[in-house]
Amino acid sequence: MTYIVKPLSFEPTKLEGLSEKLIVSHWENNYGGAVRRLNAITAQLAELDVTKASPGVSRAGWRRTGSRRASTRLGQGATPARCTPTTWPR
Repeated sequence: MTYIVKPLSFEPTKLEGLSEKLIVSHWENNYGGAVRRLNAITAQLAELDVTKASPGVSRAGWRRTGSRRASTRLGQGATPARCTPTTWPR
């Protein structure tokens, strides 16, 4: 399945305080980029042979960040205020 970038559902020139160029640029780059990445991931998944796949076949593009560690910690019952680098599991 291929996803397409939908056109803006409003006239960007009618927004006060934001230029048409800014709105269109963000739409094309942010939303359009996300749709293109979704298509790339969908294509990669379509090529994957699940009978031969092992856990962690490809994690390209994933970054191990503090937010990922914090979300793991949150799943263990911690609150965001208590998720500091010193309390993260190592």
